[in-house]
Amino acid sequence: MLRRPNLILTFGNGPVLNDPCFWSYIQSTKRVPEADVVLLTDDNLSEEVLDKLDFYEIAYVPVTELTNLFRDRHLAYWNYLNDHGHKYRCAIITDCRDVLFQQSPFEWVDAWKARFGSVHGNKDFLDHFVVLTSEGFKVSQSGFACIDNFEFQSDVPAVHLKDIKDKRVVNGGVSLGTPQALMNFHLLIWATMLKTRGRCTDQSAINYLMTILNEDASYSVSYPQHDWLCLTGEGVKEGVVQPQHEDGVLKNPQGQPYAVIHQWDRLDDSLRQSLLSHLD
Repeated sequence: MLRRPNLILTFGNGPVLNDPCFWSYIQSTKRVPEADVVLLTDDNLSEEVLDKLDFYEIAYVPVTELTNLFRDRHLAYWNYLNDHGHKYRCAIITDCRDVLFQQSPFEWVDAWKARFGSVHGNKDFLDHFVVLTSEGFKVSQSGFACIDNFEFQSDVPAVHLKDIKDKRVVNGGVSLGTPQALMNFHLLIWATMLKTRGRCTDQSAINYLMTILNEDASYSVSYPQHDWLCLTGEGVKEGVVQPQHEDGVLKNPQGQPYAVIHQWDRLDDSLRQSLLSHLD
């Protein structure tokens, strides 16, 4: 496969690889021609799946030692970026069953960097950064987020407990950045989750970590109400984001097409069908 300047990295296994939604994700990656696409998997792939991955020019890499999917996939991301991240300018790590690309997120990176052109002072973070995405609502507005974060903090020492009910939910399914910064971030998620005995997702670990990492200029969060990096279906379902819809494309309230749609399966049926019908 040709080496492209950027990387799309994901993890998939089991029933996911036989889900039509996964192949919609794979099909949508063709809208990001300047990126290699790598699938990490702990499954033995069938000849049919291998042939389809080859057709779409998707590289796959077997991984082992996954005992907790929410936690250990982040160590797999670290391992891959540690070995191969130096080859790329930027990388995006996404879920695969409920994600669609509408356009290149790496074009968003260029536009994001341009915002700081007239800003004076230290801008080293533009060369070493992680950008995460918000679902658009507060933790207190989501029953799932409240339970998820309660479970995560159930074994956190009292001195380190964080009240995050008024924080905006940071989505766990999309992270974008320079390879080394992204690599370190996913190792941090993995190591943080090693401590927890609660029944929680990696998203709760990310939201806890962001109470600290938001003091680090290397980390920033994109908000779907006024940005165009990523829209989440949960944000639309909860009514905190009202995207524009035109010819199978979802746009932010300012009319700019979102680069990534996450949780598109949570949108209403007409929007889902429109998105899928406009895949090339």
